[in-house]
Amino acid sequence: MNTPILANEISVFEKLLPSIREKHGAVWAVVANRDFQGGFSSFSEAIQYAAKRFPVGQFLVRHTEAQQPYIPFVVVEE
Repeated sequence: MNTPILANEISVFEKLLPSIREKHGAVWAVVANRDFQGGFSSFSEAIQYAAKRFPVGQFLVRHTEAQQPYIPFVVVEE
């Protein structure tokens, strides 16, 4: 059975969200490889960091103050 796209990263983000908020405040969080990778002041910075560090595979970029539903959703495949 295939895991839904970004299911692991979303789960990690939701689990770590209180800790990320406490340590980093309102940031764009990057989650990849089932771990928090860093917090950034802008979406652009977060995407640039994640795209360079994780060119293949999945990563999640989500703001710590975002409300559901979460949009946009971007998938890049090679």
